[in-house]
Amino acid sequence: KKYLNILSKIGLHSIESKIYLTLLDHGESSISEIAKYAHLTRAEVYRFLPHVLEIGLLLEHVVGRRKYYSA
Repeated sequence: KKYLNILSKIGLHSIESKIYLTLLDHGESSISEIAKYAHLTRAEVYRFLPHVLEIGLLLEHVVGRRKYYSA
């Protein structure tokens, strides 16, 4: 909860914060894994993940046809 407050103060939406904290906790993950671990829908992850990538908090790694993300 403390981290969610800090991340909101730097301008992250609560869902973006959940995605970021989930990846910090679980390491490299696919969209489906992020959704499962963060208790979000895949649609929410697809909607909010691009902004977190854009500001440089996440990295995208492509393996074959799959994309994985890490913090």
